[in-house]
Amino acid sequence: MRPNRAAQLRRCRNSLIWAAATFLCCQLVGGLLIDYVWPGIRFRGLDDQLAQCRQASCTDRPVVLALGSSRFGCGLQPALVEEALGGPGHGPKVLNLSMPGGDFITAEHLYRRARETGCQPSLVFLEVSPETLARRNLWLDMHSLRQLTWLDGPRYAADLVRSGHALRYLASRFVPLYVHRDQLRHLALKELGLADTMEEQQRTNLEVFFNSAVVQSEKTLDAEQMLLKSTSGAEYIGRWLRNYQIGGTAKAAFDRLVRQLAADGVPVVLVAPPVSSPHRDRYQPEIEQRFQAAIQRAKTRHPKLRFLDLRASLPDDQFYDNHHTTMTGARQFSHRLAQELITSVEVTAAGAMPGSGPQSAPR
Repeated sequence: MRPNRAAQLRRCRNSLIWAAATFLCCQLVGGLLIDYVWPGIRFRGLDDQLAQCRQASCTDRPVVLALGSSRFGCGLQPALVEEALGGPGHGPKVLNLSMPGGDFITAEHLYRRARETGCQPSLVFLEVSPETLARRNLWLDMHSLRQLTWLDGPRYAADLVRSGHALRYLASRFVPLYVHRDQLRHLALKELGLADTMEEQQRTNLEVFFNSAVVQSEKTLDAEQMLLKSTSGAEYIGRWLRNYQIGGTAKAAFDRLVRQLAADGVPVVLVAPPVSSPHRDRYQPEIEQRFQAAIQRAKTRHPKLRFLDLRASLPDDQFYDNHHTTMTGARQFSHRLAQELITSVEVTAAGAMPGSGPQSAPR
């Protein structure tokens, strides 16, 4: 009996080893395919954004890219900006490539991918704020899930630990098929023709997703609830800004991206988008001083860089939380941004390019 028992134990052990090895191999191969062959599976909205870039590259109209977070996604309405810069079909084509949690790490990634499609922007709006230049980066949780690969691990290790997202990154690397099971399920349903059309559109078309979020919030939240969301959101920002220092991988991505845009001859407008007063109150004098100094250093290195500080440009009743505008706020922000851009030297030069058409003041 003992020899048989020993043989059974060996077989069980070998089976477990083979099962574990097979599981890890499947996860590794699946992760590599998701990283490099089908990145749109893990990066929600990427395929749709790049499709817009390909389409824009086939036209003669100048292209303006907006790269930022959901603050830009909810607040910047491309149609309104296009109208102010010449009208639909005549002026520049405005592409809002903003992503949830889109700081300069995401912006650098998206700009590189957009250029790979053949899109050559005539102007780039870059969202900037004290948070997006901070050494502590609380948006690394989203970056870990959608864009950081094995090769990024050493560079981002310190920031992942500092922000508390190291385990999330490791999970996305070792068990990617489990982490992205929801996206894989939706892809399978889409291929089988079983996916809900409206739900699929909201999953892939981020402009529809952002606008739906704004409209839904205005329908379901009253003024008191919006104020409560604004206060709680500001507390989250306060944790982000604790022991504030400029630096880290986000600041490094900012420096690289601005240098690349300068090398490509693309005018850049840094835009600090509107945020509510509870949010702005978190910008203590020392934080604001360091932030403004970082912007000034960037402008010194790149004299053509323009900075628009619109953080206090909207009243609190035009936000449904601390940093996302209502639809009324979005219209005001888009008009204000277009007006500021029309009067800037960089945009005046961009608007004079072939295909830009006459410019009109926003209504």
